[in-house]
Amino acid sequence: MSLTPEQYIALSTAVYGKYTNTNKNTTLRDMLGKKDQNIISDSDSSTSIELHTSLSDYKLIDFTSTSSGFRAAAFQNPETGEIVFSFKGTDFDFSKTIILANYTMSCYDYS
Repeated sequence: MSLTPEQYIALSTAVYGKYTNTNKNTTLRDMLGKKDQNIISDSDSSTSIELHTSLSDYKLIDFTSTSSGFRAAAFQNPETGEIVFSFKGTDFDFSKTIILANYTMSCYDYS
């Protein structure tokens, strides 16, 4: 069974979850049910619907989150064994880049 674009989007947002090792092999349903722990944010209604319905039995197989900002998670469909890898987008500090660019331009001799 292949996933719909909406399901892929939902799994892409799930990579931003605040996972710990105790969440491994836990279903999305169980993690969403622990509202007090706020493991996965379900504030976006369209994403939330997919996570609560068609993807609720998917399990978090493993995840990584590094100090450099890299984050990835593997989710498994329990019926087919299919594994989907989700990756977090790049952290980008725009303000530092602008400051560096402005400094560089101010140091250049345009004559």
